[in-house]
Amino acid sequence: MKNIFIVFIYFIIDQLTKFYIVITIPFESSYKVTNFLNFVHIKNKGFVLGFFSNLDESLLLILHILLFFLAIIIIFKLIYVELRFRTVSILLFAGAIGNSFDRIFKGGVIDFLDFHYFGYHWPAFNIADLMISLGVIIYILFFILEGRSNVHRPS
Repeated sequence: MKNIFIVFIYFIIDQLTKFYIVITIPFESSYKVTNFLNFVHIKNKGFVLGFFSNLDESLLLILHILLFFLAIIIIFKLIYVELRFRTVSILLFAGAIGNSFDRIFKGGVIDFLDFHYFGYHWPAFNIADLMISLGVIIYILFFILEGRSNVHRPS
């Protein structure tokens, strides 16, 4: 039950940040925060970095539903089978729910973090994307570190 509460808190944080952007920055506008960060108001109708955004709406919805259920199966397996991946699962689940909520109820994911350096921009993203990315990075680090501890060294 504690894990679901944490997922809910992360989901609320994601939704509050998106709501703040929607009410403070006009659609497709930008607000300079620092020399390397802008807040923008973009609606991403595709997946990961805007891929598949040109697909038909009904096909996008079907793809989204399939990917969402696949993610749920994987996440629940990690939560209940691999207890050491609980943090990873919470981050992935909260991020998936945050972006799924946007896709279903807002017609696309609200992205607003725009990092840039000398004219090069990373595609805009949001807190849910950040949670998913952190979950994946932590998961990969587990395997890298676990692999190093299992390496047998010659004596």
